[in-house]
This record gives sequence, C-alpha cells and structure tokens, in this order.
Amino acid sequence: MSFQDDNPGIFTFLVGVIILVMVGIGLSLLVDRRFADSKTVTAPEEAIRAGGEEIERLEFFLNRDTRELAGAEPARRAIAQSLASARRDLGNQVTSREALQRSRDELRSALAGIEQDFARYRGKYREFARAAAVGQSLGTLQIRGGREYHQAVITRVTEVGLEIRHEHGMARVQAPDLSAALQDRFQWNEEERRARLMEEAAHHAAVGDSSGKPGKREPTAMARELPDARKLESLRAKVRAWQSKVAHIQAQKNAAESSASYGAQSSVPGSLETWQARTARLGNEESKARAELAVAKAELARVSPQDLLLRPEN
Repeated sequence: MSFQDDNPGIFTFLVGVIILVMVGIGLSLLVDRRFADSKTVTAPEEAIRAGGEEIERLEFFLNRDTRELAGAEPARRAIAQSLASARRDLGNQVTSREALQRSRDELRSALAGIEQDFARYRGKYREFARAAAVGQSLGTLQIRGGREYHQAVITRVTEVGLEIRHEHGMARVQAPDLSAALQDRFQWNEEERRARLMEEAAHHAAVGDSSGKPGKREPTAMARELPDARKLESLRAKVRAWQSKVAHIQAQKNAAESSASYGAQSSVPGSLETWQARTARLGNEESKARAELAVAKAELARVSPQDLLLRPEN
C-alpha cells in the first residue's frame, strides 16, 4: 500500500505548509522591496529639505552683509575723498618743496657771489684806508685805560694796531685799546692780530736762542729788520700755496656752474649734492681761500713790499 493511500491527511498538511511557507517568503520579499523603494524616495527629499534650509541661512547672511555694506558706503566714500585730497596736497607740497630747494640753491649761489665781492671790497678798502692814514695827525690819542698820546701822528697801520709818533717818541697801540671809530675804520681782525703777535713772539724767542740770552723786544715798534731769506721764502711759498688753492677751487666752481646750467636739480655723480649746491659751496670756499690769500700777501708785503707775487694779477 502506497504512502498516499495510507496517509492522505499528512500529505495534504505538508503541501499546505509548503504553500504557506512559499507565500510567506513571497510576502516578505514584497515588503522588503517596498521598504527599500520607500527609503530611496525619502533620501532625496531630506537632501532637498536640508539644501533649502542652507539656502535660507545663506540668504540671511547675504542680506545682512548687504545691509552692512550699504551702511558703510558713505564712510567709504568720505575716506576715498579724503585720500584723494591728501594725495593732491602731497603733490602740491612736493612741488613747493622743489621750488623752495631751487630758491635756496639760487640764494646760496647769490650769497656766495656777494661774499666774494664783499671780501674783495673789504680787502681793497682796508689796504686803501690803512695806506691813506699814514702821516695823518690824530691830535691827542686817548686809549683804553685813560692813557693819552699828545701830538700823535700815524706812521703805520698793521694787523696788530697803530704805530704812531708822539711828542715823547714812538709807540705801538693795540687795536682793542683804540676807540670803536678807529676799529671800524681800519677793520682789524682779531685772528690776524693774534697770529701776527704769535709770529713776533716766535721771532723774539728765536733771536734769544741764537744769542744764548732771553729774547728782547725791539726797542721801538718802528724798527725795521732786513728780510730773512728763509722767512721770505716761507712767506712767498704761503702766498703761492693760497694762489694755487684759489685757482683749484675756482676751476672746480666753473665746472660745477657749467654742469648746473643743464639742470639745477641734477645730482653730482656719486653724491647727493646738486650741481648748484656744489657751486654755492665752492663759492664759499673760494671766498675763504681769497681771504687767506689776502692775509698771506699782507704778511709778505711787510717783509718785501715790491715782491712780484704782490702784483694785482697774482
């Protein structure tokens, strides 16, 4: 007897169970698929919602920054106008400074010329005034301290002061002991006076050393000593040195003046000094060198009045 014939109920039950299992599996697969489809649809919606919220947040910040920028615009414009005005003022100041520098250089150059002219005039005036005063009667000459010289006559005007003849003999009066009127008339220079006194002191000391006895002052200021060969040559060398110095400075100044004619603000190569400023500086140096040359010639003239180096062309 077969299994089907013996147990028809069990077979039917097993078939039913298998069918139920298959149906359950199918339903499970169907549910899982629908759930997966639901998740696939939900993810983009959430992304869209999140993107919308981010857009709203960014729009908020954009609107806020736009308002702040609009509020700061007047201040920005005011600052821009102030900056433009400051730049214009700076340009005007630069132009003004350049004009002032040109004016300063021109004034320095003019001043240097004036100083040169004055130095020449002063030198000539002193020579003329001192030479013309020889033989002039001063009557009673009162000096500092109250001392008086009666029937005083000028015999010589030197860098030190006056040499006079009076009723009791001869005397030399120092420039500071004379009246302000005489000092202004003869234009004594304190440095020249002191230099001359030092030369005399050195000469007296040298005379004392050569004789083995202390040096003595000359009995009178009118005494004349014969030109000493070494001293004469020293004085002539000093004159020639200052002549060379003047010529050298003058050549440099002429070159600077020539270069300055191409542009007053152009600088000397390798220097921050302009050509016009160099011209003014060299002019001052030339004035000082000419003054030293005049002093050297005056010293030479005392020893050798007819020396060839004293000719006007030298």
